[in-house]
Amino acid sequence: GMSVRQSASSSGSPDTKACKRPLVTKALYRNDGMPFRKEDWARLSKIAEGNPDPNKVGAFGVGAYTMFSVAEQPMVISSDKMLMFVWKGDALWTRVGPVPSDLQQSLDAIDAKGEDPSTKWTTFVLDSRDLYPVPSMTSLGQFL
Repeated sequence: GMSVRQSASSSGSPDTKACKRPLVTKALYRNDGMPFRKEDWARLSKIAEGNPDPNKVGAFGVGAYTMFSVAEQPMVISSDKMLMFVWKGDALWTRVGPVPSDLQQSLDAIDAKGEDPSTKWTTFVLDSRDLYPVPSMTSLGQFL
């Protein structure tokens, strides 16, 4: 299954207050499929090298481009490992390491709200590049 969660903020600039719906500041996309394997992490890291086939769907093709359209520095967490994409000037780099304890606690808190604690989620953390109104659940459900 897949879980989609969005963090929203209704505070901020005057433009924010004029919006009828809260604005999305961060989106978490979670999947309870197989945790990333060594080859999955290696393939994910290659995104920083560029995609030789921009029409490729799946296995980090078009979906990766979509991820970057939402977030400047997306982060992927699977099992106890994290990979973050980081821009240094015009170059895209990856940073790999353990999940920071504060982030892990936040994810654990989400899991405690009804998710099966034995489920090992793969989570894509997307801090919003540009704030946007929380979509209606009907529209979002049609997309999924």
